[in-house]
Amino acid sequence: YDEALQAYRDAQIEDPENPTLHFNVGNVFLDQRKFDEAIEEYQKTISQSREIGEQADAAYNMGGAQFEKGKWVDAINAFKKCLTLRPKDADAKYNLEYARKRLKEEMEKQKDKQKQQQQNQKQNQDQKKDQKQKKDQPNQEKNKDQQQKQQQQQKDKEGDQTPTPAAQANPQDKK
Repeated sequence: YDEALQAYRDAQIEDPENPTLHFNVGNVFLDQRKFDEAIEEYQKTISQSREIGEQADAAYNMGGAQFEKGKWVDAINAFKKCLTLRPKDADAKYNLEYARKRLKEEMEKQKDKQKQQQQNQKQNQDQKKDQKQKKDQPNQEKNKDQQQKQQQQQKDKEGDQTPTPAAQANPQDKK
């Protein structure tokens, strides 16, 4: 691959606008799984080529590179571009539908993940609420005990201030 890439790059020095060279460089990058570089070369092919077939091939390969990256929307757009240029391309139709299916699965997965996160948040909030209630419960019981003690002490105090019959002074005895 490295030799082929070098040969194409050398040829691009002589003819930098040659869409076929960009297409071939893109293919080398695609084989090397350098998807971003491949996509860039395919875009140049599409914009520079006057041949519909070459543009369609570049769009198809660009769709494949986007698919490999998991960029479903970009893959869908590239396969649509291919089909615009070559409407009867059965492989592009198949890959378009497959990319749409993967996009739908990804969206459902994200929806499920969000739902799970919301459930987890609710559980965490409920657990925190329960923990707070359990934590506060001994304090509430302690406060209740303190209130009862205070009430009892108040009663006791009031009881101490009530004169006993023996301690009551008889107004007639006072001289």
